[in-house]
Amino acid sequence: SVNASFLVDGERMEKELSVFSAPFIVFTNESQWEESEAYLLRRNCFMDGAGAAGDHYAVPFPWFANYLQLHFLRSTRQDPYHPDRALSVHDINYIAQTKFGGKKAITPADFDSFFEWFGKVLRKIRHKQNFRSIWSKGLVYGFIGRAAAERLLQGRPSGTFVVRFSEHQNGFIVITSVHDSVPSQTGAKQDDEDRVFRHFLVAPDKDRLLKVIRQIPVYKVVVKVNTQFTSDLNHTAEYLDKNVAFEEDYPKEEVFQDVQGEYILDNKIIMELPCSCQRSNLKASAMFFSPTD
Repeated sequence: SVNASFLVDGERMEKELSVFSAPFIVFTNESQWEESEAYLLRRNCFMDGAGAAGDHYAVPFPWFANYLQLHFLRSTRQDPYHPDRALSVHDINYIAQTKFGGKKAITPADFDSFFEWFGKVLRKIRHKQNFRSIWSKGLVYGFIGRAAAERLLQGRPSGTFVVRFSEHQNGFIVITSVHDSVPSQTGAKQDDEDRVFRHFLVAPDKDRLLKVIRQIPVYKVVVKVNTQFTSDLNHTAEYLDKNVAFEEDYPKEEVFQDVQGEYILDNKIIMELPCSCQRSNLKASAMFFSPTD
């Protein structure tokens, strides 16, 4: 509270004013961050006039989307008036269709299921500095599914790739790439024009994504998207040499000397081929192939 003085008809009056902040949560361990974020967003979206939200209390999707946008900007430490990269119209439409099935009204139960996935997205952008940097630059497409990513890459040069959030493995990133050909044992999809697509899950470890992109030579050209709110990402993409695009964000230390970039499929786990060179710290379990991602 604060003491304020007012001058009314020449007479000074003093009054104590109470100013309340927005709700906040104090937690003692970083592992509680996602739970706290979920609680605050849920509270803002679904609280009724009595200050409670039941599981059957639904809000229109546009209402939810506005709260989601504000919460996203706050959680990722962005200026809401001049954000580096807000959720775009494309991103919100993706969430509406893939996570809520096009529902016009969202319930708390819908939200809880959604946030199990979205909370990991928030954490990665907020807490992983290098990832936040490439997200802000548009080097992470982010909200795009497997089929749409393949359509985006159709007709592009071999080695072109897009970085996206896994739709089914919470907290993981997928690198989707297109190639002229690939050994059949990789299980990659091949179309009538002898074009193949690879989808690799990257473990959510520190700097793992950038290390994989830098190390594996078949990744050559990255899709960079326009980060404006109203952009249609499919029509505003640039295609950049990966080493030019990621140069400022690559880890400073060089840890990839003499590492081969060939992989074989072994029980759905991508294994590095044996070689006589010194092994890197990218272990075989770093990447997985999944038919659903």
